[in-house]
Amino acid sequence: MTDTPKELLDIPDDQLIAFEKELVRDNCLKDIFFLAKEIFPHHFTSATPDFHKQIVNSVLKEGLVEKKRKLFVCISVSHDKAKELYTIPLKREFESNPALIKYFSDVRPSNKWTEDELEFTNGVKVVSKGRGQAIRGTKFISQRPNVILIDDLEDEEAVNTPEQRQITQNWFDFDVTDALSVENRHHIAIAAPRGGGKSTLFLLMITYLILFPQRVSTSLLAFIGTILHDDSMLNKLIAKKSEYADKYSEWQALKFKALTDDKSIWQERMPLDQLLEEKRKDLYKFSREKQNEPIPIGAGMFKKDYFVTWETLPEVANYYLTVDLACTDKEYSDYTVIMVTCVDPTNTIYVVEYTRHRYADPDEILNEIFRLADKYPNVKSIGIEKTAFQRFLIVNFLKAQKLRPLGKKRYSVCELKADRDKTRRIAELQPWFSTKQILIRHTMVELQEELLMFPKATHDDVADCLAYVVQRGFLSAPDPAPVPKQNIEGTFFEARQAIKKFKKLRANKSNNRFGNEQLYKRALGWH
Repeated sequence: MTDTPKELLDIPDDQLIAFEKELVRDNCLKDIFFLAKEIFPHHFTSATPDFHKQIVNSVLKEGLVEKKRKLFVCISVSHDKAKELYTIPLKREFESNPALIKYFSDVRPSNKWTEDELEFTNGVKVVSKGRGQAIRGTKFISQRPNVILIDDLEDEEAVNTPEQRQITQNWFDFDVTDALSVENRHHIAIAAPRGGGKSTLFLLMITYLILFPQRVSTSLLAFIGTILHDDSMLNKLIAKKSEYADKYSEWQALKFKALTDDKSIWQERMPLDQLLEEKRKDLYKFSREKQNEPIPIGAGMFKKDYFVTWETLPEVANYYLTVDLACTDKEYSDYTVIMVTCVDPTNTIYVVEYTRHRYADPDEILNEIFRLADKYPNVKSIGIEKTAFQRFLIVNFLKAQKLRPLGKKRYSVCELKADRDKTRRIAELQPWFSTKQILIRHTMVELQEELLMFPKATHDDVADCLAYVVQRGFLSAPDPAPVPKQNIEGTFFEARQAIKKFKKLRANKSNNRFGNEQLYKRALGWH
């Protein structure tokens, strides 16, 4: 154990306590995440993810101002929810958190101290409000709100109909925005995945601003939530579609997805395996709540009920392999998709399997092409788009094929027509799916996601590869399986013999008690 320096032993205890207090406060002011670990270890039990740091750095602008009276307004979907998220937890922390009481003993409850209004001795007041409540006119003596924090403003009810979405927008535009102090405004909208700790992060930020009101260097309006509808209030601020581009031009926007490039945004809290399972179980819910990309149910070109899955492949089918190369000779930023499909005698297409990967080496693409082609015994052709770099791959493929052992199969290459209009090309898949002429596996979540969100999907590589599959002249259906020939002569002879026997039975008077049908069955040997 290290001995305590003699100099420290000579310092009175009250000075040591004051020194420790000053050191902790100074570090909390400089680093909000030091505050999180020191004051709120019970809330912040995991390592801080990068997207939390990005949110904080975007919301809390650098700069210090002279301390003066501050009014903070916290808004959520309802008044009760706002209290639950902010004023009630704040009240509890400032009353009973030992670290908060120890290091910030000067920031204590003042005159107003209820579940929805908190006044502090340092001139800060915090109030909770719900969606639709009057915000404009809210003041702390003469001070208009310096900070308005909005968390999960919208729910299913708020986004369900155009009328309700308009009501929310009108209230937001004319009540919330106008309530903010006019000095040096800073507006920011943040779309974060559910389960990403956004409410706890906002609670940390408002605690930080209560403790250090001099850090409120702007009039801050911050809106965080999850995008529940393409026309939701949050998405209007973030997407800035043409009709809203000018109106909300001053808004800074951040958008985060739980899953990006097969990596979790926060592995400790949202493990990759868990995200992939959620995506497989309910793509609609996952896209909205985890990706902030709500799929318009029933409104898109491709609908969920278009997707028919296969359990077994047809016994008679021609197999094809299609390659959609995303890389060029200078860039390997997107996905390359290699897809195996088969077509049965009825011209129904089965998506057998595909790989979707980023390749930095063209030789890796060739190896994967040969691996998939060799896996299926009846691959008729390999289709590759006919462009400059793809042409280079075709040449290399043919060279590599010559070097294969004699026992390995050789494949013909079909150069697919390059088409610059990818949107039109993918759109041509719609009648195939709507008439149930393309069948997929239930595990092909990426393909479903790309088609359901078309043409707004982040990626469309798998859909584009499938679009090349149906290109005219590439696929051909096999001949139907031959129908076994019936022995017509034998069948006719047996019938003729039965008729003769029937006539004999009918001529016998002892059979008069039987009807013709019974006698004919006896003639056929059925009785």
